[in-house]
Amino acid sequence: LFSTLSGGEKQRVVIAGALAQAPDILLLDEPTASLDLAYQLEIRSILRKLNDERHLTIVVSTHDLNLAASLCRELILLDRGRVLASGPTASMLDPSLIQQLYGVEVDIATNEHSYFVPPASGSDS
Repeated sequence: LFSTLSGGEKQRVVIAGALAQAPDILLLDEPTASLDLAYQLEIRSILRKLNDERHLTIVVSTHDLNLAASLCRELILLDRGRVLASGPTASMLDPSLIQQLYGVEVDIATNEHSYFVPPASGSDS
């Protein structure tokens, strides 16, 4: 039964159900919300594979900047329903834009993904 599945399993079932309809575009709202790290990484991997191998367009609404950084090629930053900025992910994940959007200072460490952390100075803005 669906009700007996874990959060990650439920999310995979929902994505599979959407894919069974053979869409051209997959719309997802907070696809990794309330999932533990292992399931977050698994869902991200599934979505990336769908985009890369099936050329499926995926539109994700999320507050998870790390998911956005590791999955999306383009971002639209919304502030109270209005476009604050849009463009390639690398240019949108800028500390000044993140501060403007969320009201917090962050440093961005980049490897194959981007990670948002409090600034090294330790300020609590």
